[in-house]
Amino acid sequence: MYYFNITVIYRSGDFICYHDDGHQKLGRLRAILKNNDGDYQLRIQKILNYNDLPGNLKGSSRQCHSLAGEVWLQNEPFPIIMTSQILGKVTIMMTFQHQNIPEDSLWITEIIYKCNDHCTFVMQSIHINTHLITFPLVTHQHLCLFINCF
Repeated sequence: MYYFNITVIYRSGDFICYHDDGHQKLGRLRAILKNNDGDYQLRIQKILNYNDLPGNLKGSSRQCHSLAGEVWLQNEPFPIIMTSQILGKVTIMMTFQHQNIPEDSLWITEIIYKCNDHCTFVMQSIHINTHLITFPLVTHQHLCLFINCF
């Protein structure tokens, strides 16, 4: 008999599947932390399915996109999970990084933001790179971020 020891290396930015309260969930690894007991903890960014979206963001267009594989990245909060909760890595593509997305893939085109836990708005991830503009002024640089709120 052969036994194989397989090591999986996780890095910040990896997309993962994990279990929480008996449900499988998707997330993006944001940080690997070590607590005072020497245990590793993972700070993750939630990825939402259509059913997890706030009511004001649900609609026929997003529902159709979800059936085709679109999921949504939630900006905050960043919960902490234990390494024992990880089920494995998953492939999720950000549309601004990948031009050709296979038909059966999960992908993200929008990031969900919350303001004061009341107002929720969406920013298309494809605009993150194109709308960050720096303007040199004498000795300072200013960062302008254009957000479409709807």
